[in-house]
Amino acid sequence: MLDTPDRGFLVSVFLMEAWDIVAGLEECLSRPDAATAEAVDQVRVLAHRLKGAAALHGFAEVAARAGAIEGIAEHAAAAPTPV
Repeated sequence: MLDTPDRGFLVSVFLMEAWDIVAGLEECLSRPDAATAEAVDQVRVLAHRLKGAAALHGFAEVAARAGAIEGIAEHAAAAPTPV
């Protein structure tokens, strides 16, 4: 992690971005159509964005958890759709 005066600014930028991404995940997962391919793909994209932002800012645990969410969404997208 950076240990500079700019670190606080970078963390605040990450937190703003993470806040928006998590809000998007909550909205997406609370929709009645949350199991559709489109919604699952949106979850995957949001999780991927969070994973990248967290890794970029040095938050390895957040990046790992977002990666796990991304993997679950990828697995769900590959699963056959029940009829």
